[in-house]
Amino acid sequence: MTVIGGGLAGLSASVKILANLDSVDLQLIEKSLSLGGRTKSIDYKGTKIDVGQHLHISGFEQYKKLLAIIGLSNKLYTQGKLRTEFRDETGTSNIITSACLPAPFHLLPSFIKYPFLSPKQKLEAIIPSLQAILQLTPDDNENMTFGDWLRASGVSQASILRFWDSFITPTLNASSDKVSIEMGTMIVKRVLLNKHNGKLGYLTAPLSKIGERSRDFIETSGGQVTLEEEITSLDISDSSLELSNNSGETFKSDIVIAAVPAYRLENIVTQPMRNFSFQAFWDLTWNPIINIHLFYDRPVMHKDFFCMITGIESWVFNVHWDQYDAGTHLCVSISNPGDRIRYSSGKLVKTATHQLEKVLPKIENAQLVEDLVIKEQKATILTHPGSNKLRPPAETKIPNLFLAGDWTDTGWPSTMESAVRSGFKAADKVIQSLG
Repeated sequence: MTVIGGGLAGLSASVKILANLDSVDLQLIEKSLSLGGRTKSIDYKGTKIDVGQHLHISGFEQYKKLLAIIGLSNKLYTQGKLRTEFRDETGTSNIITSACLPAPFHLLPSFIKYPFLSPKQKLEAIIPSLQAILQLTPDDNENMTFGDWLRASGVSQASILRFWDSFITPTLNASSDKVSIEMGTMIVKRVLLNKHNGKLGYLTAPLSKIGERSRDFIETSGGQVTLEEEITSLDISDSSLELSNNSGETFKSDIVIAAVPAYRLENIVTQPMRNFSFQAFWDLTWNPIINIHLFYDRPVMHKDFFCMITGIESWVFNVHWDQYDAGTHLCVSISNPGDRIRYSSGKLVKTATHQLEKVLPKIENAQLVEDLVIKEQKATILTHPGSNKLRPPAETKIPNLFLAGDWTDTGWPSTMESAVRSGFKAADKVIQSLG
């Protein structure tokens, strides 16, 4: 059995199979130097830096299960109740927090005090929220975005920019005007209005620990991990699957789980296989994410994170907020960056530091010692209207070939939870086939 790809999906599939089956000959092949895919850390001047700051919500049930299996549950911090600070470029701030009221009214006291909307705009927001709760939303279609639906419900463009996009953009890596109604209302119901599942959290250890612990589990369970090997071709040969790697070697495998991004899978599977065996996943659109790491000579921020709703429009993280150097290392995570993806690193750093000075006054007296800009050109799929029909299921029409990845049909947007769900789904199909 071969698992192609050592990102979160491939790791999840491998771990679940080995946790449920004995004496399985499983080999995970990853082209990079390390495991983890987009949830990994890099070495930067003697320290581990996460490629991006990955928040989870308490409703990430399968993600939490994976971390439990590999022994990282004790490194998973989740808020006792939702508490998120929002700021605009003028320095005005507001905290949205869960009150002692039943859902979906638990955020109402905070929402009433929300300073970035007028009373009229706040009333506008209540209508689509109630519609989402009562499931009075139209089916996903190719002609209407979540933003279109909000406007049809009486919501102003100002409300979309200053409220709705503040949680749609970071969770879906796209604005309300680009995502489907189905994905938008899913975030409303599962994050904004769900008191239990909408709490935020993060891994308190470097993200590289997920890959390291997964590798330990795979190898101690009898599996094999191969790094720095790229699968370049996947084809059918007789009754088995034939794979070729970047060294020119060809080998056969009875079962294959392809857990690579769609744009890589498109280049791996042969044209005949692609023509008749898959949904048109190669037509999926991908959106970038930018992470700007700023290192100061003194603390400039004392809270763990906040959301900038105007200006640079990003989430700002105090990377080591609970350690001795708290407040000296910030990460500005920009989802849906648009044209800014083409900015030079210097321009991005200058823009970020200039706007942060207005909301973090201590920056004025601090010196920026180092900076690092990480651009992920294809970070997540764009869940635009009609995109669901392009997302294939775990089981393909080719016997013993399964797919995994946050871009597959998991019912979730392109998140860590989607990646793990896809890996677990593929594993379940393999376990069932071998049962």
